[in-house]
Parts: sequence; C-alpha cells; structure tokens
Amino acid sequence: MRHSLSRILWLSAIGFVASFAAMAIAPSFVDSMKGALERSPDHYISALIEYGQDVVCEEAAGETTCHAPVRVVQQFAARTPDGRPFPATFALLVASTPTGATPSGRALVFAIPFRKPDLFGAKAAIASPDPSEVRIWASATAAATGN
Repeated sequence: MRHSLSRILWLSAIGFVASFAAMAIAPSFVDSMKGALERSPDHYISALIEYGQDVVCEEAAGETTCHAPVRVVQQFAARTPDGRPFPATFALLVASTPTGATPSGRALVFAIPFRKPDLFGAKAAIASPDPSEVRIWASATAAATGN
C-alpha cells in the first residue's frame, strides 16, 4: 500500500510538471498567433497538417522561395476573406536548402498568406507534435482567436 501511494504521488507530480510546462509554453504560441492575426485578420489557418511529397522552388528577383503541398488533418480555426471554408490542401512555405531536403510527417501550424493569397507562411509551428502538444495548440488557438 505504501509503495503504491508513493507511486501515485510520483505520477501526480509528473502530471503537475507537464501541465505547468504546458501553461508556460502556451503564452508564446498565443502571442505568435495574435501577431499573425494583426497582420492578416481575415485570412489564416491554425491546423495539424501533413506534408505532401513534392517541394516546389521558384526564383524571382534573385530570391528562392520554396513551398510544399500540405493536407489539413485537423483544423482548429480558419478564416477566408470570402467566408468560404478553408481548403483541405494548401501550399506552405518551407526552407530552401541546398540538399533539397523535403519536410515530412505532421506539424501544427498557424499560417497566413505570404505575398499571394494561395501561398501561406507559418507564423507559429511545432514539428511532429505529440497529443499533449496538439491539446496545447488547440487551447492557444482558442485563446488567440477568441473561439
């Protein structure tokens, strides 16, 4: 009995530390999201996305811009200028690398348009999120958007 009680207390302490860490992380996400909303209040998305296969790079005025197709797995908030639902797929800016590394897997993003309405840049992101980070992201999105 005494051994199991100490284990329960230890597990409770871990849960407290994890929730404390989440509270400390969430404000930085909320601030990043609010900053993005100030720049683009009528066109944004907060979602769990999955990267597509092909990265497309374009060069204009001596600057290389690369983007990857992404699929929305879970949408937390979105707005479009015309009020229509946000598309299930969109183009997301990715880093241009000399090796041509392709992003893969899933990520949490809060993205707004970048230079043109069908290309988005992430203003906040977490790569390969675990379930607790998805919950934190959902809460941060709700706090930033007021939903």
